Amino acid sequence: MSSNAPRSIDDYLKQLRAALEGEDPALIQDALYDAEEYLRAEVAAHPDKSEADVLELIASTYGAPDEVAAAYRDTEVKVKAALKTPAPAAAEHVRGAQRFFGVFLDPRAYLSLFYMLLTLATGIAYFTFVVTGLSLSAGLAILIIGVPFFLAFVGIARVISLGEGRLLEAITGERMPRRPVHPGPPASWWSRIG
Repeated sequence: MSSNAPRSIDDYLKQLRAALEGEDPALIQDALYDAEEYLRAEVAAHPDKSEADVLELIASTYGAPDEVAAAYRDTEVKVKAALKTPAPAAAEHVRGAQRFFGVFLDPRAYLSLFYMLLTLATGIAYFTFVVTGLSLSAGLAILIIGVPFFLAFVGIARVISLGEGRLLEAITGERMPRRPVHPGPPASWWSRIG
């Protein structure tokens, strides 16, 4: 193992973050989430070995932080190329009326209009969900079911927000994080909600 090889999961994640410096924040979040999830699962699968020994063991399968960063960069280039919206055809000699009414021929205008109408509908649904969820959570707070209901409400809201990000990415091509922020090392139930 080399001298700058990570000796802990936190060291690995710091080196991975440094290797991805300057990249899209969504890419960094996805890479850190995947790495932390994989590394913690491997450490948990080998309870008889130290964290440093497990990191040394899996360095050949998962890769060093700079190798993982390079793999994520390569994948990001492919994903961006696949999701890229085609550029509109350049018109050589466009007169005033054609230029003004050219928006009717641009497919991106219709895609944007569709997205605005879709977000109107989903916005109404999300507002209804939030008002109902918060009202029921507050009303049920005096009962034993209130806290679990509120936690379920927050969990569903997180899933909806990730789904909305995927929808935005699919329609507009803007890169959104594909995974939530990793919760970190396993902790007690009470410390996770507190």
